[in-house]
Amino acid sequence: ERGQSALHLGDLATAEGQLGTAERMSRSCGDNITLSTSLDSLGSIRMVRGDLETALRLFEDEVGICRECSDYIGLARALTAKGNVLGQMPNTDHAVVFQLFDEAELLCEKSSNPIGHACAIGCRGRHLRRLGRFAEALACQLAEMAIWEPMNAPNHLAACLLEQSATHYAMGNMSEARQCLDSANALREHLGAQRQDDLDKVAKAILGEQVVIPQAQALPGAYDSPAKAMEAEEQLRNAIANDSQANRAPSATTWRHLLELGNLLLVTGRPSER
Repeated sequence: ERGQSALHLGDLATAEGQLGTAERMSRSCGDNITLSTSLDSLGSIRMVRGDLETALRLFEDEVGICRECSDYIGLARALTAKGNVLGQMPNTDHAVVFQLFDEAELLCEKSSNPIGHACAIGCRGRHLRRLGRFAEALACQLAEMAIWEPMNAPNHLAACLLEQSATHYAMGNMSEARQCLDSANALREHLGAQRQDDLDKVAKAILGEQVVIPQAQALPGAYDSPAKAMEAEEQLRNAIANDSQANRAPSATTWRHLLELGNLLLVTGRPSER
C-alpha cells in the first residue's frame, strides 16, 4: 500500500523500493494477487523511466502469474500492458500486439470487466495511431468513451477526450480537436485540475510520445506502388516547403505533413533528409 501511495504521488523512487519489497515478500509466501499487482506497478514505473525491456519482462511475469491462478481481471490488465510496451519497441510484430489486445478484450467481456475493457480498447487506439491508422484509432477512442460515460469517471473521460483531440489534430480536423480539448478542460476544471488550452502543445505532447511506426508490409495501403509512394513523398515535401515559406514557425498543417512524411519514409525504408 505504501508503494502504491508513493506511485500515485509521483515519488517513483520510493514507490519502486516499496513495490520491490512487496514483490519479493509476496513471491516468497505465494500471494499471487499482491505479486501480480506489484509487478504491474513496477512495470509501469519502468515504462515511465524509459526502460521498456525491463517493463516487458515484468509484464510477461505478471501474465504468467495471473494465468497460473486464473485471475482473469489481472490477466487482462497484464496482457494490455504487455501489448502497450511491445507496441513502443522497435522491430515489433504488430500482429502480436493486436493479438494481446484481442485476448484482453475477450477476457474483459467474459468476466464483465468494463474498466479493463476500456483500457484495452484505449491502448489499441493509441497503437493504431502510432501506425498512422487514424480513423481506426478514433473509432477505438469513441468506443472507449462509450464505456467510461455511464461509469461517471470524469478523470478517464478527460483523458480519453485528450486522446481524441490529438487524433483529430493528426487527421487535420482542427475544429473537432478543439471541441474535444474544450470538453476535456471542462471535466478537468471540475476535478480541480489546470486547464490545457494550447491545442498545438497538447496534441504534439501526446503524439510526440507515440512515434509513427512502420507497418510490416513494404508499402502502406494508400501507396500500392513505389511510383505512387514517390509521388506522395514529393507532394508532402512541396507542401512542407510552401508552408515554411508562408509561416516563420511550423504550423499545425506543417507538423501534420511532417508526421505523414515520416510515416511514409519509415514504411518505405527511405531516410528523411530533414
